[in-house]
Amino acid sequence: MLPKQEKVPKPKSKKDETAGKTKKSADPQKQHLNRLFVIITLGLTTLLCLSLFLYREIHRRLLAGRSLLPTVNLSLSTLSVPQLAPTTSLDSEINPLIIHSPGVWSIYTELRPNGQLPFIWSRNFDSLEASNLFAALSSAAPSTSTAIATALPQDLPVAEKIDTTNGLLAAYLIRLPQKQIFLIIKNTDKSPDLSVYLPKLVSTIYWNLVDR
Repeated sequence: MLPKQEKVPKPKSKKDETAGKTKKSADPQKQHLNRLFVIITLGLTTLLCLSLFLYREIHRRLLAGRSLLPTVNLSLSTLSVPQLAPTTSLDSEINPLIIHSPGVWSIYTELRPNGQLPFIWSRNFDSLEASNLFAALSSAAPSTSTAIATALPQDLPVAEKIDTTNGLLAAYLIRLPQKQIFLIIKNTDKSPDLSVYLPKLVSTIYWNLVDR
């Protein structure tokens, strides 16, 4: 018997080699497209789930008659803004001092803490007149030797305006490190004895306001 002839593999043609290279180069591109498809699918799935959640939440709020927007509490009690001081009457302190005096007293007091809204208390007084007197005293030089100096702490700077043309008009601007106390005391009676009431009135008002 003749020995069997061994099959010798045929050399690959250029066409086969080109096809193999094309297949290998196409694999990475296909993997990239697969990954991109997975990412897009996950993104769309997440968006769909979020949309369904929002739809159910809006539907639930509408059925419950609630607002679609969250409620924001802007009450003054929660805001850190200057507040008017509580309205406190000084009548109980002042009335005993003037109960036996002649004429009708008009009094205006104003506590002005730095950077805050003022506390105001008045009786029988026009606020416009008070504004004009405050402007005048603000530009006046303070003194530590006014007529009511003995009724106040020592060396306290006070701007003062006294007018006795038509009765008594006394206005004071007391300057403190963190606040100012502005007060006006007025009486249309022309009795010369009215000025004796000033030190006690000013002292009473000052000590009621200074610690606020």
